[in-house]
Amino acid sequence: SMHSKKQRSSLGRAGGKGAGDVLDQPRHIHKYTALTFVLSYSIFIFGVLSHYYHGHTNSPASSSTMGGPSSSWLDPKYWIEQDIDDYYERIYYHDNDKRNYNNDGQLRKLQTKHNFNPICGRYRFNTSSIPKTSVIITTQNEVHGLISLTATSILARTPPELLHEIIIVNDNGLHDDDGGASIQTKEDYINTQKELKRVQQLSPSKIKIITNPKPQGCARSRIIGAQKASADILMFVDSHIEMESSTWLQHLLLPILENPRTMSIQTIDVMNDLGDTYDYVE
Repeated sequence: SMHSKKQRSSLGRAGGKGAGDVLDQPRHIHKYTALTFVLSYSIFIFGVLSHYYHGHTNSPASSSTMGGPSSSWLDPKYWIEQDIDDYYERIYYHDNDKRNYNNDGQLRKLQTKHNFNPICGRYRFNTSSIPKTSVIITTQNEVHGLISLTATSILARTPPELLHEIIIVNDNGLHDDDGGASIQTKEDYINTQKELKRVQQLSPSKIKIITNPKPQGCARSRIIGAQKASADILMFVDSHIEMESSTWLQHLLLPILENPRTMSIQTIDVMNDLGDTYDYVE
């Protein structure tokens, strides 16, 4: 009614500030509200920095799973330090046998450290909270010596607690003695079998050899290797590669731990395969 409208209007004026008056006035944040906001924001920033930057210098056992968060404040999977460690020079041994690498002669002293960003040496990893990996290598008609180079560099530059196994799928097949088209020459076939046997001796507990009765191709060979693998994470590599640092696997695993649906791929340096020295192309 008209009376009620007038009454509300007069009440607005009599009460001090009407709706329009309130909008026209500058707003003031209560001092306690501002203090609460500052404290909350500070706690949030402290938590983020502690989680992603400094972390925890101990290496407690983790109860997290692949599907859970990448790390917790008290149990980070990695952190950053100020000092650069021996990430490039570090060597790991498996099966408590330090003679294998020297006897095999395939572990090279590389001169490629300049290809790495110095930040790589500041990473520290809590390997006790990172899942293990099965590395699957597929090979067919590989140049003699490259399978050894590949397997040795993986063993020597991968933490034993992260490397569950190396599965080498030999897709050369058996030599055809029935007059058909040979997959390899008799000499090549014998040399490959000798090399695979020697490679397996590098770590009998971790290196497994699978020989396809007939060639299956790269894709099927990788599936065959994956079916035999038993680690949480599968890593597929070719049989003519060389791991250059002792943290290659950890850096590839971090994105997967952040999101288990991630496929992680590393940067590849090129080796010259025209000679027998396999120097890196600058």
